[in-house]
Amino acid sequence: MILDYLKHHPELGAGARIAGRGAVIGRSRVGARPTVGEYAAIRADGENIGIGANAWFGEHATVHIADQILGAAVGDDATVGRYGIVHACTLGHGVVIGESSVVMDGARVGDYALIAADTVVPPRKDLPGGFVHAGHPAKRMRAITRRARGACAVAAQRQRSARARVVAPSRLRDSRSSAAAG
Repeated sequence: MILDYLKHHPELGAGARIAGRGAVIGRSRVGARPTVGEYAAIRADGENIGIGANAWFGEHATVHIADQILGAAVGDDATVGRYGIVHACTLGHGVVIGESSVVMDGARVGDYALIAADTVVPPRKDLPGGFVHAGHPAKRMRAITRRARGACAVAAQRQRSARARVVAPSRLRDSRSSAAAG
């Protein structure tokens, strides 16, 4: 679903893949070829969300804002695993957010960092790129080797290739107009 919020309409790049129950809402600007899984939400209902190209959001993943305070920014080639929450923070390019992890308000995660499953990144925490971070709160565990980074890229590409219904934004607008008229 692509939904307006007040007078704001989401902008999606070419090749958007949005599962039937996925949603992109409001002041969202999303780059080319994103994948939004079932029940995943990119919810910009009060501040801006900017997402780079080739981003992948697993089932039930959420990107949200702090209303009228902080938006959210997600770099190119980022992956947010199932049940992951990205809330009013900044993720660099190639970041992987593990399943059921939470990145909180004002946090910054550097390029090519991996946030392990079930990790909590607290508000205003600054995590350097190129490392695995894990725990409650998140702590740097180890550097990511060049070989491991390549393996992560292959795994992320496989996830992006997973089945998600491709929806043309113009078709969604037409079907919304038809539903409202009927």
